[in-house]
Amino acid sequence: MNIDEVGLKAIADEYDRLATSLDTEIINFGNAIEGVANKGIDGEECATKLLELWTTNVSGYDGGLEKVMTTYVTELRNSSLKIQDYIANLKAVDTGKSEELDETIQVEKNA
Repeated sequence: MNIDEVGLKAIADEYDRLATSLDTEIINFGNAIEGVANKGIDGEECATKLLELWTTNVSGYDGGLEKVMTTYVTELRNSSLKIQDYIANLKAVDTGKSEELDETIQVEKNA
């Protein structure tokens, strides 16, 4: 496996990890909503309970589901920046190889 494949695999693995985590949190939130519904909570109390799930502790996140989602958005954006940096590095390597090849050709022509 070359360096390009290793970098791309790492990025793909990170996105897969984020997707799996997000899927788990969505399931947890859905289960919490089902729990509220199954308890027969009505009216304003139901709305309050759902708001608590959104803004308070869900699956160990102090900020509730809202915090979970914003955390994953941030992580996905950071992953996107890593991809952009990786692309820039690949372009720089390609440019360097191209310049090297031009210099080699020029030396061979002068010889």
